Amino acid sequence: MFEGNNSGIYLGGMIRNYHVSEANRRAAVRAQANLAEWRDYAAELEGKLDWQENETKKANSEIAKANIMIAERDARIAALEAEVARLSKVAQDSQMEAEGRLAQFDAFAAQHPDSPLMADSGKRFKSGKIKTKARLIYEAAFDAHGRNKLGISNPADRRVD
Repeated sequence: MFEGNNSGIYLGGMIRNYHVSEANRRAAVRAQANLAEWRDYAAELEGKLDWQENETKKANSEIAKANIMIAERDARIAALEAEVARLSKVAQDSQMEAEGRLAQFDAFAAQHPDSPLMADSGKRFKSGKIKTKARLIYEAAFDAHGRNKLGISNPADRRVD
């Protein structure tokens, strides 16, 4: 079957094939081990990804709750700002009304200095300045409106005296 020197070549080829096969077998074993490591690593990464997704969902839920609270707060602030603007207008209107009435009173007092309304009532401001009978009418109306219409228990505390 083997003639001459061909047997050495055949034997050499078999040995080489054996070494190549052995190397391939070892490479396959290493590849299997590496594949197992990579599968474990992939599973670990999937676990981390699941955890991150869960944490992201939690964070998004908290953000959504915070956004609702912020929207409610913003709505409350807007309502309060609107109320402040309305009350500022009311206060300004009241100040203008008071200035107009004061101008009327000053004009009346200048034109009618001898009017009984301009007479000394016998009462005094804290500063010692006299209170006219017109002033007592003003104070009575101020106090009655504060107490009866606005529910203020002691409107005199709010008057300039």
